[in-house]
Amino acid sequence: AYIVNSATQKTLSIVDISNPNSASTTATVNIGDGFSGQWTDIDVSGNYAYVTIYNDNSLNIIDVSDPNAPVEISTLTGLSGASAVRVSGNYAYVSQWSSGEFSVIDVSDPENPVELSTLTGLTNVWYHDAFGDYVYTITYIDTPVMRVVDVADPENPVQVGSLTLTGIGLGNDYPRITAEGSYVYIGDTGNDDDLVIVDVGDPTDPKLMFGASLTNGPSTISYVKDLKVSGRYLYMAEDNTTAQLHVVDVQDR
Repeated sequence: AYIVNSATQKTLSIVDISNPNSASTTATVNIGDGFSGQWTDIDVSGNYAYVTIYNDNSLNIIDVSDPNAPVEISTLTGLSGASAVRVSGNYAYVSQWSSGEFSVIDVSDPENPVELSTLTGLTNVWYHDAFGDYVYTITYIDTPVMRVVDVADPENPVQVGSLTLTGIGLGNDYPRITAEGSYVYIGDTGNDDDLVIVDVGDPTDPKLMFGASLTNGPSTISYVKDLKVSGRYLYMAEDNTTAQLHVVDVQDR
C-alpha cells in the first residue's frame, strides 16, 4: 500500500500488507522539498508512484520497484494547482484546479515526463478517472457536471460529452469518481445523495441511471472519500465518525 502524507511534511510511505493483521511500513521518502503541502493525490502504475502536490503545482514520480528504498526520480512543474492524477499506459492525466485545465503528460520515460497537451475550460474540477480512451471529470459546484474527454489522441484531448446532474446533491467537498466499463460512479463527499451512476456506453450522450441516497442497506452512507468497482460490487470508503467501508451491489444499475 502507498500512503502520501502532506499534513506535516510531503512524504510517500510504502506499507507491507502481505499480513493484514500486522501491516508495517517498509520505507518513507520525502517528496519535493519535503515541507508540508496543501493537497496531494496519488496513483501507482507498474514500478512507479505518481504524486501531485497542489501548492507546488507539480507531478512527482517515485520509483517504487524496491519497496525498501523508493527514490524520487523526476518532477514536472508548472501544473497550476495540480489536483487529481490518473495514469493509464504511457500517459498521466492531471487536473489543474487553479487554472481550470486538464493536462496529458507522456510518462513513457518516467525520468523525463513531458506535457503533451492541455484542455481548457474545466473549471471546478478536482477529481477525475481514466478508462480506455476516455477521462471522466466531475465538478464540485452546487449543480455538478460530469464531462467526458476523449484522449485517444493524447496531443489533442477533446471534450465529447457532458451531463449536468440537476437536482442531485454531491456536497461541496470534491466528489470522488471512478469509471469501469460503460459506467461511471460518483460518490457524495457531503451528506446529500450517496451515489450517482452514469451510463457512458455512448460517450457523446451520457445518461443518468441512478442518483439518490441508498436507503435499503445496513447503514447510511455519507462523506465518501474513495470508491472502486470490482466485478458486481462497488466499494465506498467513508470518512466520517464511523469510518466505514460500504459494499454496494451494482449489478442491477
